Amino acid sequence: MTADTNTEAAAATTDGQAAPTADGGQAAPATGAVATGKQRPQLPEGIVSPISALNTLKQRGLAAQDFKPQQMYGFVKNPGKTDAFPVKHYDAQGNEFDQPQINEHGITTTRPGVKVDEIVAWWGRKGERDIAKAAARKAKADEKAAKEAAAAAGGATQPAGAHAAPAGATATLEDTSAGGEEVGAEEGQFEEAE
Repeated sequence: MTADTNTEAAAATTDGQAAPTADGGQAAPATGAVATGKQRPQLPEGIVSPISALNTLKQRGLAAQDFKPQQMYGFVKNPGKTDAFPVKHYDAQGNEFDQPQINEHGITTTRPGVKVDEIVAWWGRKGERDIAKAAARKAKADEKAAKEAAAAAGGATQPAGAHAAPAGATATLEDTSAGGEEVGAEEGQFEEAE
């Protein structure tokens, strides 16, 4: 390359375009250049991706080596109600959001990010969360059993899942009115045999 071609190549890389190579191909964009296409925003200082946090957990021996990265993104998508996964979403300007931001074209403009120390603390509370979930499941099962027991005691002749007849409905012909006649009986319909 001559001095003139070096200058042209340098000019091409400063405007974000890839410089041509000696064989006519394209070189990678220069450092700091903005490539076209799909890009993820950079995370602010001190914030890492959930996968980087998982790798840190694995290096420290806190997470199993076979723990899949997809599971981390499951936590991002469904952080939980109590003791939620400590994830925030960051845009290209470094603004922090609780939920992913989507533009008018339906494209997500933010990226999930976490603080490693918060993830380590959250990961350490896993046993507590498991105990709380088990207690909640047991309480729900006990409540269901109590309702079923109450229903069985109140309507012992009804099979489980059967619905009671509406109030005031007559179920059989054996019901009698105040006059002692059978409900629905017409004159002469139920005459006694002589």
